Parts: sequence; structure tokens; C-alpha cells
Amino acid sequence: MASLRILVGNEPRSYREAIAGAIQGMLPDAEVLTLEPEDLDREVGQGAAGMVLCSCVTSVVEKGSFAWVELYPGGGPGARIGVDGLRLTAAGDLGLADLLWIADRAESLAQKSGPGEANGRVPRPNAVARHR
Repeated sequence: MASLRILVGNEPRSYREAIAGAIQGMLPDAEVLTLEPEDLDREVGQGAAGMVLCSCVTSVVEKGSFAWVELYPGGGPGARIGVDGLRLTAAGDLGLADLLWIADRAESLAQKSGPGEANGRVPRPNAVARHR
């Protein structure tokens, strides 16, 4: 199994670099890439993304990753989280332990995925209906 691929493309840049460094330190086998936010969709389209951290989730990110975290939606506090078709909202800031838990869920989902799934993920019909 390939290592978990985590794309970090949130703003501001200093947060992006700090978050990526902390995750890489705790998950040394993961492939952690820092990207400019405008490059996330292209990168997700090029290969399976286990987890994406961003400032604004797009349909490409949502459909092309096992888990995503939108930090500070609308510039406010908290985060929106998507894992396996489910959406959650965190009222407060997420800590490193929270991000590592989400990464663990993404890795579990990646291990269960079958070959040939688009970007490693095919939404379950019942999961998609729950978050509309």
C-alpha cells in the first residue's frame, strides 16, 4: 500500500507550512505536500488524495479525496470537515490531534478502496444523500 497522500493548501502560507510540518513530523510515512490554494484542484486530479486541508473546499477536492478539512470557512473560526461523504462542522479550532484522527480515517478508507475508483474514492449513494 502506498503511503497516505496529504495535500495542504490553506491560507495563510505560514499556517500551511506549520500544519504540514507538524503532520509530517507525526506521520513520517505520509506524503505531505504543501501547495498554493489555486493548485489544489489540479493536484487532486493528478492522483489519489487521502486528505486535503484547504481554505475553500471545491467539488474537485470534495469528490477526489477521502477526507477534507476547510479551515476558517468564510474567514471565521472553526472548520468544516468531510469524511467518506459525511460533513461535520467544528465550532472551535482544530488541534493537531484532530487532524491526525482525520488522517487516520482517510488512511482507513484508502486501504478499503478498490482499484479503478476515481482518485481512489467512489461516494456511497446513502452517504451522498446525507449531506445534501
